[in-house]
Amino acid sequence: MQKYRSLVYLLALCAVSTMQGRSCFPSRDCDMSISGYCDEISCDFTNRSVSTFFRPRTITTDLTYRNSMTFYQRFRGDASCSFFTFDSTFIYQKNRKATRIGRGCFGQNPITVAEQCAPINSLNLCLGNKQPEGFCSLVRFSPKRKVFAWLPQFIFHLDCFCPGLWSDMAFAVVRADHRMCFFEQVTTPGEICNNRNVQDALDKLNVFPEHTKHTGVDDIEVRVGYTIPYCDDDIVSLYLLGSIPTGKKFDNSRFFQPIVGSRNGGFGTGIMFDSTLWYAEDTDSECLLMMELKYQHKFKNRECRMYDLCNGPLSRFLRVTPQKDPLEPTSGVDFLRNDTLVKPKNTLDWWLSIHYERCGWGFETAYNLFWRDEESVSSCNFDFEGHGIFDNTRCSGRTSHSDARISDPFGVGAPDKTFVALTTKNVNINSAAAREALSHTFSGVVTYNNVWCDRPYSIAFAARYELAGTNEHTSTLESWGIFGKLSMSF
Repeated sequence: MQKYRSLVYLLALCAVSTMQGRSCFPSRDCDMSISGYCDEISCDFTNRSVSTFFRPRTITTDLTYRNSMTFYQRFRGDASCSFFTFDSTFIYQKNRKATRIGRGCFGQNPITVAEQCAPINSLNLCLGNKQPEGFCSLVRFSPKRKVFAWLPQFIFHLDCFCPGLWSDMAFAVVRADHRMCFFEQVTTPGEICNNRNVQDALDKLNVFPEHTKHTGVDDIEVRVGYTIPYCDDDIVSLYLLGSIPTGKKFDNSRFFQPIVGSRNGGFGTGIMFDSTLWYAEDTDSECLLMMELKYQHKFKNRECRMYDLCNGPLSRFLRVTPQKDPLEPTSGVDFLRNDTLVKPKNTLDWWLSIHYERCGWGFETAYNLFWRDEESVSSCNFDFEGHGIFDNTRCSGRTSHSDARISDPFGVGAPDKTFVALTTKNVNINSAAAREALSHTFSGVVTYNNVWCDRPYSIAFAARYELAGTNEHTSTLESWGIFGKLSMSF
């Protein structure tokens, strides 16, 4: 049966060699609004840049969630005189720019998968049609991420041990819900390998989860600091922090996983500052400038990642074949899943806010700059079991095709003179790294503060909007969110 499937596959390859590059792109009136790019597609796809992995931002370390209302209460409000404050934040967050995230996965979005002049040659996914027009499909990916989270903070003023000493601990219980939202319009269906469309092919490769959920505990952050007062009520506070990893072991070789927490511990330092801009005693009102700057370095750990070859973006989907039988092609995906040593390296957060307080009511607007370094990844001992890249340049006398690209149609390119087996040197190690990220978050908060049974409490409602520019590798950070806060001091 396997020999029969391979024969059918090869017959389809050879049938394609008679084609004259006929266009099979659908018209602009197709469903799901996924048409419209077809007429703009050229045959030069070598400069597309994609990443196999996206790392979401950690809820626990997000200063917008941590500091909104809480910063004022712990240093200026009634809670500043209490030994212990319990601060609880309830969060709903949803990503923006879903289409751009899809472009980060595949280089284009929408993207055409076809047998001639397409960013992805469908034969690499075992999708072919013996008709003159060949297989053709236009697909669009709109990954969506929704997060529900509860972020508790435990804040201790330790003046009883040392004036100005404090510590806090925070973690988050997070439920992440991911949907790939895959839309496809097939012009000519597949006839080989029991694949009718692109989704069938990706499902069989186990790289494309349509809908996944995960509930877990985000990384725990512990800080110890010392506050130095100056100019009456103004303060500067320095602290050290440690991050405790809580993430489970994910198969990050699959697209767009609902990651909660990480497997990377870390340490860092930070500085807090506030200053009174003006104060009116007769109306019991004041306006403050508040700031926090935080640096963190993350340690390395191991997880599973997916790689591309050095043959360009998406070359993980190139078909490979053993030397002993070059007519038996199979997907190279399974050979490119490998255990990886991942080092996230450095992150930097800067939070700046203006807070206005009058008669127990507070209004706050803030800006948060977040920067994350590009990951450093390393992996070795890829075992290709003697496989080389399948020679799709001819119907007979096949060897291997070491220079193949995912967009190469059948019959294009120069094959190797003798069979060349793949080794670790053929793997693009950097293709598995999460890219450098920079985002800007704007938020607004309304708070109410009072005392109940000699216990200060606060209630707040807030909204945030995060921008990450036009870089598709950082689009998973773009999001909007709403959150509420409740805190009580003892």
